[in-house]
Amino acid sequence: MLGAAVREVSKTSIALANFENCIHNHYFCIELKHYIFSIQHKIQSKNAKEIFDPRLKMPTSFMSEHSAEFALVPSMRTLLKKSFSTVIPIYPWLSREFGRKSQNYNDIGEFKVIALFPRRPKLIKKDILFTINHELIEYSNEASKHGVLTIAGLPLVRSLLELDQYPECLWFELTTARSGLQSTYDAETYRLSESVILSILKDSKVHTMSSLENFVRHVKHITSTGFFGAKYKPVFFLVKE
Repeated sequence: MLGAAVREVSKTSIALANFENCIHNHYFCIELKHYIFSIQHKIQSKNAKEIFDPRLKMPTSFMSEHSAEFALVPSMRTLLKKSFSTVIPIYPWLSREFGRKSQNYNDIGEFKVIALFPRRPKLIKKDILFTINHELIEYSNEASKHGVLTIAGLPLVRSLLELDQYPECLWFELTTARSGLQSTYDAETYRLSESVILSILKDSKVHTMSSLENFVRHVKHITSTGFFGAKYKPVFFLVKE
């Protein structure tokens, strides 16, 4: 019976892939995909009797990436301050931080860069899950060629109220990550410790505002984009020792 159920999930996954070709960015398509991933997650990690419980629900999304960002940025800044005297978080626009007039005010010399993609927690009962989109892995692979460390961050919260408590945050390396919906246990192999992040960053390439602008312009045309540009954009931290 379990084998037949798994085959049904496989058929549904194939049907979903065809469905996505028709409506690539539709909300229903995304939520249906999360439902399939949640079933596959249960196949891998739960008792067989629980897999096709008719009460099984899709993961509950209760915050946006921007809300998660408000918890992640202070946490990452605190982490980086342990080894760097200057830590500047920015969400740059080509016409603002990199604008011609801005150059008169934003010449901060040389620095190193870490790019952070916020991930929002999702819940199935009390289990925290999150999604790593293939666009993030694509971005990270290109960024590594330019000496920009790229990671994903996840606040471990189960409600908005917990954002008030300086929640624990997890950090994940993206170049070797698996795309899709996953639990924090599934992603343990590419989880990054604070010491590893600081060590990698210390050995990374030195940038200026000019070279960072060139990278942002370059990656904008290399990675996947939608009708309104890239679907996911990182927060950058510019750090100086």
